[in-house]
Amino acid sequence: MPPVCGEPPAGGLILCHNKRSDVFAGVLTCRLGAVYPKRECHRFRGPVSSAKSPAPLRTGATRAAVYALLWGVLTGFQPDSWLLGGPAVLLATWLSLALLPPVAFRPLPVPGLLAYFTWHSVLGAVDVARRALAPRLQIAPTLISYKTSLPAGLPRVLFLNTISLTPGTLGADLQDDMLFVHVIDAAGDHDTALAGLEARLMQVFPA
Repeated sequence: MPPVCGEPPAGGLILCHNKRSDVFAGVLTCRLGAVYPKRECHRFRGPVSSAKSPAPLRTGATRAAVYALLWGVLTGFQPDSWLLGGPAVLLATWLSLALLPPVAFRPLPVPGLLAYFTWHSVLGAVDVARRALAPRLQIAPTLISYKTSLPAGLPRVLFLNTISLTPGTLGADLQDDMLFVHVIDAAGDHDTALAGLEARLMQVFPA
């Protein structure tokens, strides 16, 4: 793209690229080339739109439809029930979007994730049974920490809960991007196991 010197056009935007740190900064931090040299500024071709991404709208509409269907099933789809059901559905949808924002989701890797989880659950159960039946109890429980790269919200919560469903491990806490996991044996290669599960969740919930 050609270099830009001067004011952006109507509906346009100035974007600047800091080559030294490879940071792409928007108009708020690089307005009119004031932060970086003008030769590093390029015009963003296309109008600036204030419209929101359609993802939250689609997610909201889907959740509202599910809540409406659930309300209808519970009330037998009685017409007069919607005097209360309509506001309840709207409120439930708004609360769900506020508490659980929509995230990117890929359905195709889900079977692989389920297969991976099932196989490692079996391995974990066998390991726990072997330790329990051993003449000397071979356990050394401890609490470990693991920093995740999964997107905030549902993916991280699902990661922690999935860990808890695997025999021999228990998701203890989640603080920002740091997970705390209780394991049955401190000597195990837990970082590798957690990274394997995280990688499959990352395929389902890309960052």
